Amino acid sequence: MAVNAAPSGKAPAGRLAGRWVPWLVIGLWLVLAAGMVPLSGKLSSVTTDSAVDTLPAGAESTKVAALDDSLPGGEDSTFVFVYHRAEGLTAADRAAVQRHYDTLAKRYPAKTTEAGDEDDEGSPTSLSTDRKAMTFTLDVSSVYGPPEELVGPLRDAAKDRPSGLELEVTGPGAIDGDMDAVFDGIDEQVLLTTIAVVTLLLILTYRSPVLWIIPLVAVGAAALTSMGTVYLLVKGFGIVVNDQNSALLTILVFGVGTDYALLLIARYREALHHHENVRGAMVHALRGAAPAIVASAATVVSGLLCLLVADLNSTSGLGPIGAAGILCALVAMLTLFPVCSWCSAGGSSGRPSRGSARPWRRSRGCGDGSAPPSTAAGGWRRSARSESSACSPWGWRATLPPCGNRTSSCPCRSRSPASPFCASTSRSSAASR
Repeated sequence: MAVNAAPSGKAPAGRLAGRWVPWLVIGLWLVLAAGMVPLSGKLSSVTTDSAVDTLPAGAESTKVAALDDSLPGGEDSTFVFVYHRAEGLTAADRAAVQRHYDTLAKRYPAKTTEAGDEDDEGSPTSLSTDRKAMTFTLDVSSVYGPPEELVGPLRDAAKDRPSGLELEVTGPGAIDGDMDAVFDGIDEQVLLTTIAVVTLLLILTYRSPVLWIIPLVAVGAAALTSMGTVYLLVKGFGIVVNDQNSALLTILVFGVGTDYALLLIARYREALHHHENVRGAMVHALRGAAPAIVASAATVVSGLLCLLVADLNSTSGLGPIGAAGILCALVAMLTLFPVCSWCSAGGSSGRPSRGSARPWRRSRGCGDGSAPPSTAAGGWRRSARSESSACSPWGWRATLPPCGNRTSSCPCRSRSPASPFCASTSRSSAASR
């Protein structure tokens, strides 16, 4: 029998329980998503890994890098071609090296050539003293494209060489191109991996193949909103965002949002023991969990904003980036997630439809009119039955709320008073009575 149940047909106290509020919140989030989704896609266009942008503005190394970029040819990409054969280079090998250089020099000519340079430079290729290796250097202007677009065609152009002659393309341009290729698409990979891990954790936590969708949708909305917010911060305040900070933003939002969802749902499950009206249960859960969630978010945001005093621009930019992610997750989990859970449980009627709130009540315990765990069937209920077989002194059954019954058959009566969880359960039961 439910305790403190709201009267039938009567809305719970408080304006948040109004029937129009959840739909208003959903409408506002749809409007926000329409504006933030396009902005979130532009975040990659403002990320930078340039040394001039990430290093401190007053550092001498930053000034040198800025001067180097401003000098003629400072934006050129340098590629070093290293040919080697363990047995020693043959005449055919040396001819192939010279042919490769001539071909590439004609394909990527320098922008300007001073008179007499070719006579002063001598041979462009260099042979090692042991005659086992041969190298040449090629400077490619930025007008032909960035390093990541050049390194592939350069390696393909040197494939026509004698058998056994090995080639390695290195140098600053090749290193930059390979690094960009490694991190190309890292945001999408991190996002998909994070979604897969969070989905698995939610399925294991809720023991339901369906309930994980609601927190995941809310966290996804928070992630998109945070990306759009960070883009606006970059445009408005000029903070530095690199690829690493962008990837950390996604992980941070999903991790924090999932944590807030687990705490809120735990309170919601407890409230369903005392409220037949799902709106009243959700309002009660919000009133109980929101102070702890807001305090946790404020602590993390305050710590992240301390990074603003860092000298490195990439580190100081991580502070507002992380703070924006935390705040977006906080707002989404205290607004969008509750109304989505409310709609899935009872709709606009305020009372749970047939079977709709049953998954949230799965761990209600004894005395609520449901079938005892010993008679439950199915893989998910067998998992719940094995979990609820005994009370753990480490709070193993944190998802099982107190039922408040005084019957001798209730397992809550046989819990050890030495258990911290059982002690909190006794206090909660006494308070409810």
